[in-house]
Amino acid sequence: MPKRKNKKRNPVADRLLYVAVRVVAMFMYMVPCKANYVTARILGDILYRFYGRGRHRAIEHIRISFPDWDEDRIKHVARESMRSMAYLAIEMLFTPKLVTKTQWRKRIKFVDMEESLRMVLEHKTGVIMLTGHFGNWEVV
Repeated sequence: MPKRKNKKRNPVADRLLYVAVRVVAMFMYMVPCKANYVTARILGDILYRFYGRGRHRAIEHIRISFPDWDEDRIKHVARESMRSMAYLAIEMLFTPKLVTKTQWRKRIKFVDMEESLRMVLEHKTGVIMLTGHFGNWEVV
């Protein structure tokens, strides 16, 4: 695989991108989180259509992983994966507003973890707790 050269960062472009993201986030905060899933779906479709490098990489990885799948199914899953990335971006944007110290219990439910959590909370030193994947990159 050829080595990619690191591109020099353009501070003006970086700042403009930051401002654009903040403006989009501001407008997204004006409507309920669930309504933004439509926006995320459209954004995922735009990514699929115009982000050629990402689209080709997704298609190729799916093709390698599932060699018996037909091309239509591969492209469908690649498009859905782009949508999933956009959904995750929306969820990351809204998580700090929805999952707070006082409100997290309304959004997160632990099942069969009482003993493990008790051990974590009672331990006076660092603890490593392994869990299965439960979504939103483990609530970001």
